[in-house]
Amino acid sequence: MSTKGIADVIFCLDASDSMRPCFDGVRAHISNFLEGLKGDRQRSWDLRFDFVAHHTERSASGAILHAHYSLYHNGVNGSVIDNLYINPTEVGFFTDDVEEFKHGLSQVEALGDEGPLVALDSCLDFPWRKDGECHRVIIFMTDEPFETSSEPNEEKRFLPEIQKKIQDLRILLFLVAP
Repeated sequence: MSTKGIADVIFCLDASDSMRPCFDGVRAHISNFLEGLKGDRQRSWDLRFDFVAHHTERSASGAILHAHYSLYHNGVNGSVIDNLYINPTEVGFFTDDVEEFKHGLSQVEALGDEGPLVALDSCLDFPWRKDGECHRVIIFMTDEPFETSSEPNEEKRFLPEIQKKIQDLRILLFLVAP
């Protein structure tokens, strides 16, 4: 089966306080990019896309809490973490509707600190189409180096496992980061 023009795409977005000044621009550019792909009359695309907007917060006890929100998992019906790991479901992941995607992305609020590798790992666990049916793409965007996340040493311990998972799932990973 040819996978030409077929892709599942996840935008993994740093939605921490430091991104607040530029988050509207990020939203606009992602929306324009998707509209351009879907509006290309020269080519037929079969695209599904979603996003994971992530940040961390500290609890009263000092524990780091990871918050991951996506198109359908925005806190009202649970977070990405809830729906991937606690009550797993394939319902509510990915869309092919640019307007629906833009509306979901418009609801994201930037706050807290970064937890990039945990967010990337969540993206990897999304219900992708079967291997060989499409390209699998993650576009990771942040304004912070990984070394300055909320728990860099803790996250780095899992880097080899994340790298293996990326390779095993045949993910095309694009990083927009310092």
